[in-house]
Amino acid sequence: MHPALSSQQRNAILDQQLMAMAGQGGRIISRADGWAVVAKGRPVNHVLHLLISLLTCTWWVPVWLLMTAFGGERQTTVSVDEYGRVSSQKAPLQVHRIIAMIVAAIWLIGLLVGFSLLIAAWHHGVTPSSMGVGLVRAP
Repeated sequence: MHPALSSQQRNAILDQQLMAMAGQGGRIISRADGWAVVAKGRPVNHVLHLLISLLTCTWWVPVWLLMTAFGGERQTTVSVDEYGRVSSQKAPLQVHRIIAMIVAAIWLIGLLVGFSLLIAAWHHGVTPSSMGVGLVRAP
């Protein structure tokens, strides 16, 4: 069995790991003796997506939901044990991401069903004018 490493040795190993993660775009959020929290990605700009959604009459909402669900910032805790073994653990999936995934899936399924119904109706010769929908003509 290997002897336990000193705190300085463990921190040196951690520093090497953090430098490698920083080279891959990671940012150190917090650091203590033998462990650190590293973030990758950028937080979703919800104000910008809200404005785009309003300007596009909510057509941007599915994109916003997908970016919230799958994009944004992800955090990982990196630690070094007394024998110099490096381990990392990703933060659990946040509730708002799970909700965004579910809402995006429902939204996209609704769009697909709606378009499928429109295409089926079109193939059967149903048009807005045949349903009485159209421009009202003046007498």
